[in-house]
Order: sequence, then structure tokens, then C-alpha cells
Amino acid sequence: MKDAKEDRRLDPPACDVLNPTRKSTQTYPRFNIQSPNSGLPLTTEKGRKTPQTLYRLEKHNQGYTFPTPRKTMDPAGIEPASLGSKPKRMSSTPWIPSTAFYRKILSVFVPVQYTMILSSSEIDRRRENGDLIIDPYHSASQQPASYDLRAAETTLLPRGECTLVASIERVELPNDVAATLRCRSSLARRGILLGGGFVDPGFRGQLTLCLTNMGAEPVTLAGGDRIVQMILQEVRDGDRLYAGRYQDSLGAVHTR
Repeated sequence: MKDAKEDRRLDPPACDVLNPTRKSTQTYPRFNIQSPNSGLPLTTEKGRKTPQTLYRLEKHNQGYTFPTPRKTMDPAGIEPASLGSKPKRMSSTPWIPSTAFYRKILSVFVPVQYTMILSSSEIDRRRENGDLIIDPYHSASQQPASYDLRAAETTLLPRGECTLVASIERVELPNDVAATLRCRSSLARRGILLGGGFVDPGFRGQLTLCLTNMGAEPVTLAGGDRIVQMILQEVRDGDRLYAGRYQDSLGAVHTR
């Protein structure tokens, strides 16, 4: 029978760390000083010594030395994590700030300006002040953030052809308002596409709507049908007005 002193092993899972001859009533995880995980912290977060720490101190007093764990690098360049940390990738590429970083820096010195889509209440206010003209105005065409333009007359849209349709409304835009034109979804579901959908500030006249039928059958538009949505947008610091060759348009105007 071996002496109790010689029976002390370097890996004590089932014996009391202070008295190896007495069986421990508490089970600790196995601890191998030759493994890379042997570099455990000497104290816990609360500052109390752990059983592994007491065992290491006892073996240190007996002349044992604990090897320092070596860090290895895997082919992917990821450094192995120590206890309580996450793996981190080692890279030789210098740190390059992202575009978001520069955007935040520039926003401190350069003011950011945002444009606003006019709501129905803002459209009514501008119309009452005479700043914006939509004539004739139809209340059923007014949407929460747009106005539906209507066809001036009955028009047939053949398959695969672009047809010019004039709007009933005559529009006059001030120098701080522009308009974007979008085809209504009810016509888009039938294959109708809209081209040339922007109106500059200062435009006056009826709008010529370029409608192309890409559907499976011809489409007939009746006079007064709502066909295009006009979205009015605010223009900041506008100092130029439209003065092109389509000013004061009347009816459907072909290219000039």
C-alpha cells in the first residue's frame, strides 16, 4: 500500500485539497496542469480563492512548477481566446474608418437639409393663399400626400404603344415646389407605364402624360378618369424657375 503522501496526484477530483487522505464531500471539476487550460485565475470575481488555486499553491510549496500555456494560431488567423473572452481575428490591415464615420464628422460642420412632401392640408393652405394653382380642383382627387390628375378626354391606349394624354388640370408651381408624377396602381396592374414624371418649379400649363400600354389588351381611358398621381415636394433655396419650351402648355403637346 502506497503512502498517503505519495498517493497525492496532480489531478485531485475526489480528495480534499487541504487534507488528501480525507475524502471530499464536494466534487470539483477535474484539473490537469499539463493542459492549455491550466492558466486559471487565482481568485474568483468575489476575491475568494478557488479550490484550483489552493491546489496550485500547495503544489508550488512542494516544488512543482506549472507550465505557462502557449498561444497557438490557427490557419484562419484567429487568436485562441483566453478564459472569459471571445476569439478575435488578428489582421495586418490598418484600421480604416468607414463612410459612416466621415458622415458623422461632416454633419457637425455641414448642416443636413431635408425635403418635405406636401400633405393634403399643406396643399389646401397653399391653394388658398394663391401660391399653388390646380385648376379645376377636384376634392375626390386629393389624397393624403398626393393629387390625382385626370384625363382630359376619352383616349384609347393600344398595346405596345406610347400615347400622350393631357390632364384636365392646369398646374402652376411656385419656386419652392416641384412635382413627381407616378402612375396609379390600378392602371399599373393592367400594364400601363408612365414616362417623363417630373415637373420643375415655375411650370405653368396642362401636363402631358406619356402612357405606354405593356399589357395584354388595349385600355380605354374615359374623360375625367384619375390616371396619374402628382406628388408635390418642397424645394429648398430655389432661385431658378422653369423657362423651357413646354411652358404654358395646352392639351397634349408632342415633342418640340
